Amino acid sequence: MPEDHDSIRIWQESVWGPVQGARAPMMRALNEVAEACIACGIDEEDAVFRLRLEYERQRAKGVGEDLENLPSELAGIVVVLHRVAAAAGVDLNAAVEAEMAKNRTRTKFAGGCG
Repeated sequence: MPEDHDSIRIWQESVWGPVQGARAPMMRALNEVAEACIACGIDEEDAVFRLRLEYERQRAKGVGEDLENLPSELAGIVVVLHRVAAAAGVDLNAAVEAEMAKNRTRTKFAGGCG
């Protein structure tokens, strides 16, 4: 059966326990973004500059913590990731399957936020 939201969530909870808010896993997502930037050949200076610029742009618009808007922002991330994958010739669904197969065999994980 292919991986989906529930199968991944259940596996994550079996490894790290129930999630306690969105902040810790979102911070963990930044680790994965850094790794993907490196894989794409984006240097640290450019990545940090872009993140800082967007953060400042959003704050200037008055954007703040807004859990009601979070689903839309997360969906936007997934949509853009599909574009990145297409540009790199990657089947994102197959990559998720492969990553989860690898994760399910691991016994040690960095950090504890998933």
